[in-house]
Amino acid sequence: MKNIFLVLCVSLLFSCTNSNRIILLEIEDASGIFNDTEVVFKGQKVGKINEIKITGNKIIAELLIQKNFTIFTNSEFFIISKDILGSKAIEIINPDKGEKYNFNNLDTFICKTKPAQYELLFKDIINTSKAIMDTIVIYDSIK
Repeated sequence: MKNIFLVLCVSLLFSCTNSNRIILLEIEDASGIFNDTEVVFKGQKVGKINEIKITGNKIIAELLIQKNFTIFTNSEFFIISKDILGSKAIEIINPDKGEKYNFNNLDTFICKTKPAQYELLFKDIINTSKAIMDTIVIYDSIK
């Protein structure tokens, strides 16, 4: 009986000291996003995905955000590639100014997909290659 009482007390203590707050995030494409996927701000972990649900035709992720991290009503959320292997994370971009978000509202933020830096680099290389090929074709036609 004492063991059960001790387990209940410890459980109650941990539930009262939860250091996270909940944000709901609508995700268009959850490929590569799972429970425990990191939520980052300027490269630092500030939370994680707790649960992903399908509600109607929407995918809703429940994020657990550290209590000491500030979210604004106009904060932006992006799915980013963390590395060349394709690991994903949710990145928060906070504005310079804004109204602090009231976590009691449980509003749903919209998540966008942000191309990885190497994807942008490849796109630049392809565009540069096309420009060089166009220049060669023009040069050959002038000769």
